[in-house]
Amino acid sequence: AKLKMTSNKDPIAPTPTIILNPQKPVRPSFKSSQGQYTLINEFCQLLKPKQRISRETLVRQIRPTKMSLIYFPIPDKVLKTEEYPMETIIKGKQLNFMTNVGEAIHVARYIHQNIRCKEENSHPFIRFRKSPTCHDWNHTLGCDGILEMVVGFNTGDLLVYQPLTKETTWLNKENIIFQGSVTCIQWLPASKDCFIVGTTTGDLFVFNKKKTESITPPINTSTSFSFSEQGDSNPTSRWHIHNSPINDMRFSPSHEWLAVACQDGHLRIFNFVERRFRYDFKSCYGGILCVEWTPDGKYILLGGEDDCLSIWSFSEKRMVARGIGHQSWVSQIRCDPSECTDQRYHLASVGQDGRLNLWEFSLDSLPRPRGNSLRKGGPPPGPIPDQPASNDPMCFLPPLLRDLPEIEPIVSHRAHHEPISDLHFTETCIVTSCWGGIIRFWLRPQCNDEEKNPEKLDTQNSEKSEKSEKPEIAESGKQEKE
Repeated sequence: AKLKMTSNKDPIAPTPTIILNPQKPVRPSFKSSQGQYTLINEFCQLLKPKQRISRETLVRQIRPTKMSLIYFPIPDKVLKTEEYPMETIIKGKQLNFMTNVGEAIHVARYIHQNIRCKEENSHPFIRFRKSPTCHDWNHTLGCDGILEMVVGFNTGDLLVYQPLTKETTWLNKENIIFQGSVTCIQWLPASKDCFIVGTTTGDLFVFNKKKTESITPPINTSTSFSFSEQGDSNPTSRWHIHNSPINDMRFSPSHEWLAVACQDGHLRIFNFVERRFRYDFKSCYGGILCVEWTPDGKYILLGGEDDCLSIWSFSEKRMVARGIGHQSWVSQIRCDPSECTDQRYHLASVGQDGRLNLWEFSLDSLPRPRGNSLRKGGPPPGPIPDQPASNDPMCFLPPLLRDLPEIEPIVSHRAHHEPISDLHFTETCIVTSCWGGIIRFWLRPQCNDEEKNPEKLDTQNSEKSEKSEKPEIAESGKQEKE
């Protein structure tokens, strides 16, 4: 089904005018080569039961629902109190879950009891007169037992908030630093105070929550890359990428490289340590909406308006495969870190067609392409040596479509009626969220087997122990006879 999008005041949140097959129910389970995934929980964050709202309010609230997850350690003191009676079974950590719903932020805490996910002591909705568009947890402070999040809004405002202590810090109020909406936001790796912000103006800003704001920040309206830094006030640094909006950004596992997905169809790779623009990858068609690194940092996964999954080799600087399986724009791509081993990667993608696709990728299993020629100006096969002496980025074009190997998903499941906006992997589930504010937890096959047969592992361990004890008894018997 094709989505008809209507214009909206918020440029990054167009409103769908139809719902995908509303009469056909979503199947609560699907099978893959790993086993069966089962829908175990579903939460509708947009409306409460029997709640009625006007159509104008509903249209204003229907926007991409993003999710941010963090595993929060619980001290032994808290485990023994009456406030957290159920949390003693999760071995000192809980899953804190944050979503943006319309004009509010909802923070919930989930625990796993017999594998199933339960919501415990959720925080109330934090409502605003503006719409949150993106958010992120401070994982560095989370390791120290402090919950802190940063939220970006469609008005350009930034909020640093601690749910437990209610401490708030507002930045860029009244657009004192930049104008436009915040499209993506992320805490800097291993930093407790700094975070980076992507905007619709094509700029990246680095903020420090403890510093004051600059009244007259530097402004650059050119289409070329530029970098400016001022360490005394916010923003501490500004990266002017391009005039095109920034849709997504991801740090590499080594924290050295920053991949920025832009609406003009370019993926720009920056050396964040050296503050340099190094590589420029061009998509096959349309803008790039999401980007993801593989856990080993060897490949970059792209999704966008070409309805496909693009796989780029970062070492060889070329596109190695193209995934065909979506019927509309690809909204999010994630790598399953627990299943990526021996050069074989397990991926998941969601799109505005309401489908959840699971993929398996390895260079050895790629099909042969239809052609053998590369586009003129494209990169030759093999690793491309770095050029530290040059300040201009190296540009790479994708090969012709007939020269690209195509892969298909191992599973394609319609997980929502509405367009899916986000996707996450947890230890036990795949979590998806849609434009309508519905969040669904899909239980993994290995966890599903453990839930159905909780005594299976115990019996296997007991059998192993019995087998290991039998030889010892036989040996002792021989010694007595001797």
